[in-house]
Amino acid sequence: MTVITITEADARRYMAEAVAERGDLYVYQPNRGGWGCTYCKYNDDDEAVAPDCLIGTILHKAGLPLAELSSHEGETAARFFGYNVPMNGPVHRNGQQPMVQATQRVVTALQRAQWAQDNGETWSEAATKFTAALDTLEVVDALPTRPKDAVLTPAWTAGGTAPATTT
Repeated sequence: MTVITITEADARRYMAEAVAERGDLYVYQPNRGGWGCTYCKYNDDDEAVAPDCLIGTILHKAGLPLAELSSHEGETAARFFGYNVPMNGPVHRNGQQPMVQATQRVVTALQRAQWAQDNGETWSEAATKFTAALDTLEVVDALPTRPKDAVLTPAWTAGGTAPATTT
């Protein structure tokens, strides 16, 4: 699968489109028995038919197929980007190959929107938290460029600069 890139401008546009499509007062309700956020809506045959949650909608707008979204139900949104999520602070790289590339700032902002949605806030409120995070976060702000043969170091996994490649 080709890795999809979401720029900050893309993320802002997709967020605005998602809120406009569902409305400012839309509050997400999980559709699979209330077991948490689901990236997709499912039909009676348990087939993914449309994006469901806010981040699932944004990832689908960026080009991630429903089958990929569906296969990662129950995972945090940051995992699509190859990040782990601490309780406080910015997300950090987990060393896995991402399906979607974005800056640490964008991924952290999307995760903040995800948390707002999952806490019962409207998508408009989630979008406000997303925008506030983008406008105020001071985190490493480069797309991941780790060479395939790079040795993972604590600096890289914490979002630092890519290490030198091995020979």
